[in-house]
Amino acid sequence: GNEQLAEILNQHDTLSKQAGEWADLAELAAKRKPAWETLQLLLKHSKTLSESESLNQQANAVRDERRLLDQTDPVPAIHKEAVTALRSAVKKAYDDFKTVYDDEMAALESNDNWVKITSDQQQDILDAEGIAVIPSLSIGADSSLLSTLEETPLTNWKTKINALPTQFSNAALAAATLLEPETQTVKLTSGTLKTEEDVRNWIANVEENLLDKIQDGPIVIS
Repeated sequence: GNEQLAEILNQHDTLSKQAGEWADLAELAAKRKPAWETLQLLLKHSKTLSESESLNQQANAVRDERRLLDQTDPVPAIHKEAVTALRSAVKKAYDDFKTVYDDEMAALESNDNWVKITSDQQQDILDAEGIAVIPSLSIGADSSLLSTLEETPLTNWKTKINALPTQFSNAALAAATLLEPETQTVKLTSGTLKTEEDVRNWIANVEENLLDKIQDGPIVIS
């Protein structure tokens, strides 16, 4: 009887201790879960980076080896490496965008038709094309970096950059149309010219097309 009672009390103490440990682990898991979920978002946005494979290997090891509840949290180090790589990539993409934007804006501002319309007309055209200003970039804080990536993923920057020439061309055409309502846009054909004869034929075709179009009004080449 006494031995059985002693064993029950001993098991009670053990279970009480384990219950406390389990409660501590549950609390720690809840505390670390947001950081792990944030890391997953960062990894999603890093897919096109050269660092992506290494970052994912580290994160997968933490998950597979059940190290999320280690005494030393392994997530912050991976998080830091991910945001450093992503911040650099976003900054480069933004700088590339700004370079093309500035070049296109300089060309537009020297356009003969553009300088003849009023500043209000210019502003209306730029607003309509979505090129009135260069969007600001906020990537200083990690939370701001992630918000920027959610709004404009890295893969979207190439699309934005490629769209700029068309947007500015449309702006130039809009200015020309204000001055000459009959203005029309003509896009020259593209292709590979391998011989002198190819060049002559291309020029002849372009000339024929332009002479035909000019009968209908002024032309803007795009």
